[in-house]
Amino acid sequence: MEIQRKCLDTIFRRLSAETLFQSILDEKHYLKGSNDFAYDNISFSVFQKGAQKVFFNYSEDEIHNIYESLKTELKLFGIENKKSVFNLLPHYTEQVLTTDDKFPICKYSEVLNWRELSNKLGQDLFTTSYLAYRDLKHKESTYVFSWRPVIKTDNHRLHKILDKGMAENHYHLGGSTQIFPLSWISAMNHYEVIQKMSSSFEEVLDSDVLNQAEPSNHYWSVQLKRAAIIRAHLFGVINNMHDFNKDNILSILEDPLFSDYSNHISALRFSCGYKTEENGYILDYCLKNSLDENNFNTNRSLAGERYFLYHCFRKIYSGEFTATQNNLFYLYLLIKAQFRSELVQVNDHVGFKNFSNYQDRKGFFVEGLKCYEEEVYNLALNATFEDQSIRLLEARIMPKTSPKQIKKSIKYIENSQQKTLLSSNLKASIFDTIDPLLTDSFAEIKEEPYFYVLHFPKKAFRLDKDKTVEKCRNYNLRRDNKKRALAIGQALADDYNLRKRIKGIDGCSNEIGCRPEVLANEIRYLSNYNPISSYSYFKDDKVGMNLRITFHAGEDFLDLVDGLRAIDETILFLNLKRGDRLGHALALGINVSDYYKIKHYKVILTKQDLLDNVVWIIYKSQELNITLEPNLRNNLCSVFEELANEIYGSFAKKEGIQLTTYTYWNSWKLRGDHPELYRGGKYEKTDFFDFDYTVYCSNPMISDTIRQNKDAALLYYAYHYDYKVKQEGLEKYIYKVETTFIKTVAEIQHKMQFEIEKQGIAIECNPTSNYLIGTFKRFDKHPILQFHNSLLEYEPEKLHNSPQLCVSINTDDQGVFDTYLENEYAVMASALEKMEDEDGNKKYSSDQIYKWIDDVRKMGFEQSFQ
Repeated sequence: MEIQRKCLDTIFRRLSAETLFQSILDEKHYLKGSNDFAYDNISFSVFQKGAQKVFFNYSEDEIHNIYESLKTELKLFGIENKKSVFNLLPHYTEQVLTTDDKFPICKYSEVLNWRELSNKLGQDLFTTSYLAYRDLKHKESTYVFSWRPVIKTDNHRLHKILDKGMAENHYHLGGSTQIFPLSWISAMNHYEVIQKMSSSFEEVLDSDVLNQAEPSNHYWSVQLKRAAIIRAHLFGVINNMHDFNKDNILSILEDPLFSDYSNHISALRFSCGYKTEENGYILDYCLKNSLDENNFNTNRSLAGERYFLYHCFRKIYSGEFTATQNNLFYLYLLIKAQFRSELVQVNDHVGFKNFSNYQDRKGFFVEGLKCYEEEVYNLALNATFEDQSIRLLEARIMPKTSPKQIKKSIKYIENSQQKTLLSSNLKASIFDTIDPLLTDSFAEIKEEPYFYVLHFPKKAFRLDKDKTVEKCRNYNLRRDNKKRALAIGQALADDYNLRKRIKGIDGCSNEIGCRPEVLANEIRYLSNYNPISSYSYFKDDKVGMNLRITFHAGEDFLDLVDGLRAIDETILFLNLKRGDRLGHALALGINVSDYYKIKHYKVILTKQDLLDNVVWIIYKSQELNITLEPNLRNNLCSVFEELANEIYGSFAKKEGIQLTTYTYWNSWKLRGDHPELYRGGKYEKTDFFDFDYTVYCSNPMISDTIRQNKDAALLYYAYHYDYKVKQEGLEKYIYKVETTFIKTVAEIQHKMQFEIEKQGIAIECNPTSNYLIGTFKRFDKHPILQFHNSLLEYEPEKLHNSPQLCVSINTDDQGVFDTYLENEYAVMASALEKMEDEDGNKKYSSDQIYKWIDDVRKMGFEQSFQ
């Protein structure tokens, strides 16, 4: 089925939309070349251009053979055996989809296959074509299109387990709505949104798809306008509203100004679109006011586009569309899939930076349009709860820099969620205040299914251009996060009920270039914060709180050692306690040998990071009672001498410091302290801070003896304030990894797992997110299976080799990764069922798998900060 998936990806996403458009125009003008690319005929040269990246390990002859076999498949499932790209869809969907109460669901046996392709192209292409073909075959019709954004499987045993309830402990609220469907209907209904397309879309995130010259904002503006015109035209055709002839619609598309077609789309919206009862918004003209009333649930904003796709497919499979209409619909699907690739992470690039590029675009098409802004929280919260048995959800949001803004942002989220609440499974608004005059106060709510974790942003260190200004590393970020920390503290002190809604703190975003030390002071300050209200309205207003810590660490790294060190720094510098959590922590569990093999046994990172890493390996090994082989120790010491002299040599000579690994190790430990304590070149208690900011790291490893060590303090000062040290440290270095290095790193990783379990620190796992961002490309390689294998394994040795860490399954950013929590469990269960032992036999029984799934589900509740 892999070749079939690749062909569908090629046909519906990777072929040039611009080439198809020109072919359509050639047909209009009766020009030669019109047969080169159309819905019913794709030349080999056109197919090959799109297929090269998909079939990258196939020869040209092999691709040609695939093409020839594809031509036969184009005739299958069609009307009167006519060729059509649309015939490929039922050929695939009949194998992977079925229905439950007339809604499409995925066959559990095909869930990994389904996940692979639907992630690339979206689910609606397949579900709507499947229903249209099935309905025609059985002489039926579908009237309700508001099914879940991510369809369920037919695994009833799994559903019964998950119906007991799930906890979602890693859920970035902004990235967890259905951002592409909302962005798409926003663009299709509002020409002005397309007109304002900015430079943020000049960078191509999936360059493998767009084979033509790199698009600019003008390129996407033109393509989206074409899609909007085609959609409006075909909507009219399927509803018998008007009858454009072929030349008329093509002339409109050919016109660079598009003949102000926006007026027609606006007219459609106001004449056909359903007005939401709670606020009178019109989300989409395809969400017709005449549709079955069951379409207007929490997933209503998805129903209009599905209605449109379904009825177009019915017209196609019944032979009612003309050739031009078939081509226009094909063009529409190509533009949509390619644009989706710029908003949903579907490329094959690894690393957090790739993900953050997608994340940065999430609000572009909805900001400023209140109907969609509110729908963001309807889909992220109301639909998520209604579609699944989630009992607790930790919504992560970025805190503002003033107490008033923090309260206002949370109030907006909850008001939007309540305005669009269409059933009673979530409680009434928490803003039903006791006293209406208290506009900034939160009313007391005993239980809420969701609450907030506030996450501080990370940002990579950049060298200040002004050499004369002495600023510590990440100075601007530290300054901004200090404002956030103080604002959070004040907001919590002022409002008891806000304290009941905010349960934890986190550090998120790109790890590379921003060590855990940068957020240490803010995290420690808030985790120890005990607010005393300045205004005691409620009788128990002076009750304190305990903000729990979760922290993104070891998710993305330039070297596995760097990721392990980040996890160690997080625990040490942030003073993580029993019950706190690590987000992702991939470095703690991925296969070490596989990782370095993928990296071709070379790592490229800054001299400063490599210097830190080699010293950390030397002393972490010692701490964990791991004996370094002499050759490796000599190599690490040699690298230390080389880099320490290149980075710190001049400074050390000037200050009379003897550069040893032990002195450097002690200076590394000081990084949990605020840099201002060492601004004078030595450790000095200071009154610089006008509040208890927890500037000292209280971990026992960091003693006053180390702080008062002259050489260690000076090296820590140089690390932050010496311009030449910082400049030299940013230079890149290529380090060749030897077998002994890999063996030692694997030992450190393994012993750290047990060390972390002993400390009672839990791990938040996010299968799809980790699969897409990380370097492993199989769900059965996910670190969660290394972290916790109890109930999967029975052999004492295998159980003994696992730390049995407390783990949970979560989604991370369900909109960016196009997933649901139920599906995260499903892909892990399916991956386990497909695993084989050395003899090719099934590795785990169903009973083992479902007991493990239930165990992980329960641990999710044990981890929760509620």
